Amino acid sequence: MSPKSDIEFEKIRKESKRKILDTALRLFGEKGFASTSISMIAKEAGISKGLMYNYFDSKDELLQAVLSDMVEHMEQPYREMMSIENSFEMLGKMIDFTVEFMKSHKEFNVLMTSLGLQKESHPFIKQIVDNKIKSWVPIYQKRLEDIGVEDPETELLILAAAMDGMAVQYLTTEDDSHLENVARALKKRYKLDQNIKSKDQ
Repeated sequence: MSPKSDIEFEKIRKESKRKILDTALRLFGEKGFASTSISMIAKEAGISKGLMYNYFDSKDELLQAVLSDMVEHMEQPYREMMSIENSFEMLGKMIDFTVEFMKSHKEFNVLMTSLGLQKESHPFIKQIVDNKIKSWVPIYQKRLEDIGVEDPETELLILAAAMDGMAVQYLTTEDDSHLENVARALKKRYKLDQNIKSKDQ
């Protein structure tokens, strides 16, 4: 096989894998993980069931790949936000990003909400989430401390609960204005816009 053929083969393989991941995420979100079969995903993705198993040995392995892919997708925006020196601005950007992510990734929100209630059945979910929480918690606590929060540890729990509540309510109402109103309320709570404007003047 020529080098060119190797490159073309790898490109086709990546495209097929991408199609499988995107299709699986959509169907897991729409129908639920338990109600979605490998055959359904293969059919929707336009590939054979046998080819599916060249990429993933099981539906659980595919689910793990879908979640890891989404976490990786979020990494770059989060790294960019973490690099913002002004903590008022950084927290404001984080709230805006979260709202936009909820709007544009509804299937992922549905999937994570349903799986979050059954972590015992999928222990790798807890591992993925715990790893991210361990890396983000100290950073957010320090940012809350920077803006004058007296008890950043407790306040972060409140902020996380508000974000989780936003996600669940949005799945029910699908009302963009609700998300935006809650986002404004959170920014007002921490005086984020006010301090960013003061900094710019």
